Amino acid sequence: MTQGKEFIFAGYNADWATGKLTFSYTINVDETISKSFSETLRLQSPVDITKLNPKTLEILLQSFHLALGLSYYKLYIPPTILIRGYSLSKAQSIFWNMLYTKGLGEFYYRNNIDFRGLIQFPYEDKSRSALEQKRDSDKTLLGIGGGKDSILAAQILKEAEIAFNISYLADPIRDGIAQQFTADSLVVSREFDPEFLQLSSSSEVYQGHIPISAIYAFIMALSGYLYGYRYLIVGNERSSNYGNAEYLGQEINHQWSKSKEFEDMLREYVRDFISTDLEFFSLMRPLYEIAIVKRFCQYPQYFRLFSSCNRNFNIGNPLKGRLWCNECEKCAFVFCLMAAFLPKDEVIKIFGENLFAKEPLVDTYKELLGIKDIKPFECVGIPDEVKVAMYFAHEKGEYRDDPAMKMFEAEVMPDITDIEAMKQEVFSYGDDSNIPEQFKQAIKENKL
Repeated sequence: MTQGKEFIFAGYNADWATGKLTFSYTINVDETISKSFSETLRLQSPVDITKLNPKTLEILLQSFHLALGLSYYKLYIPPTILIRGYSLSKAQSIFWNMLYTKGLGEFYYRNNIDFRGLIQFPYEDKSRSALEQKRDSDKTLLGIGGGKDSILAAQILKEAEIAFNISYLADPIRDGIAQQFTADSLVVSREFDPEFLQLSSSSEVYQGHIPISAIYAFIMALSGYLYGYRYLIVGNERSSNYGNAEYLGQEINHQWSKSKEFEDMLREYVRDFISTDLEFFSLMRPLYEIAIVKRFCQYPQYFRLFSSCNRNFNIGNPLKGRLWCNECEKCAFVFCLMAAFLPKDEVIKIFGENLFAKEPLVDTYKELLGIKDIKPFECVGIPDEVKVAMYFAHEKGEYRDDPAMKMFEAEVMPDITDIEAMKQEVFSYGDDSNIPEQFKQAIKENKL
């Protein structure tokens, strides 16, 4: 792969009558080769901006321009970053340096790239702050991704009789989930540059993970401001705070853009530079994945609708209508958690087969249990969650002849000395400091 020379945020355009937003980027690969890309975001049209502050709107569009750039920057990782048409303050540049460094941490790790000192967003010596705005609105917008976490968040809001609307990127799975709730939906579609799609599958450019949840967060912020919402809610969980590996002195976390660290950064950025009226938080933040699944299993009406398999949401979805690939670490993880709380036949109905019985997944379960290599680069929980879940499944005796359970019995159970302490930790209620009081009450009241 070739490292480029310059990455340029070339500009953006908003056509509010049609709801079409266009964001442009240029990469100077070397002195003779230049590549330009444009990505389109389509909102529900028309968008009425007459009552919105134009400066705040521009900063939001600029922020979204910078966030979308992650997909394009990683193609050639140029050492020079340039911004055309607007500028950043030093404090803003620090945020974007962090997002492009920690958010792309897994990408750097897998490609053996030394990221130290690589990301340097330009800035001017100026101060910038969010304009004071007072909206008479307590409207709530919930972002859904298609999985159990955001569905449970929606169910909790529904049971607490907190009115909310739903926001999501256009997708058939998300369409089906949104229809289960009485809330209206703000559907956003994302159209990639055709040349980008072609390049992304070639050996000419760098390949790898981007912090997609950060892009979703800025979609939420933009939608929230445009349509008059105050509370912007996602379903990111406590487990996402834990990383996978150490690399060049930095923790590498596949889920960093879902973590509390990023959530705190984003909240500060929105408050300081965009609007004091927007409040972004995760309703699931206090709960580990296993606690979320235990609650989720109370709602069988969603079992045939949800999918946590990220292959469903990749560019060029390879699953073609199936909800689960039954091959990846995420499928193995969610199967394990659901096996802890549901009868075997019900779990197999959801996934279509018994994943504990699949010999190729035994090594995957070893990684999930923390006894082989590193925690998988997927949106999965910590090893103790998997140990407790497999312990529960083992107690029921339904999987005793399966390869994964035999491995667990032989290699993990002898080292479990205090299962009660492990249970107490993974079902504990954690940090809810970013959650407004009425929403804290809602999650605390939704108990088994």
